[in-house]
Amino acid sequence: SYMGIPPARMHLFWSKDPQQIDIQSDKAYIIHQTLSFGTLDDIAWLRTIYPIDEIRSVFISQPIKVYTPSAYVFSKRLLGVSDGDAPGYHYDKTLPRHIG
Repeated sequence: SYMGIPPARMHLFWSKDPQQIDIQSDKAYIIHQTLSFGTLDDIAWLRTIYPIDEIRSVFISQPIKVYTPSAYVFSKRLLGVSDGDAPGYHYDKTLPRHIG
């Protein structure tokens, strides 16, 4: 059954079947896809689903390497997250993976 992604936001979730996206179990995917590829309007929508503290917590604790450098910096500033809490190599798809 449809899990609550409105048609106007489907452009953010091309890598999964939209009918299979679940607001709770796919929380990290929804948050990272919206922060990295969304417009300000998409981000406003995201904040209607999850409280900002939850978005920040998921951003820090469940990084996904899908961000451009500018989207990474924007998302960190938007969420008030420090470099130390969210090192770029966990998010920025242009940086090599960190070993060690």
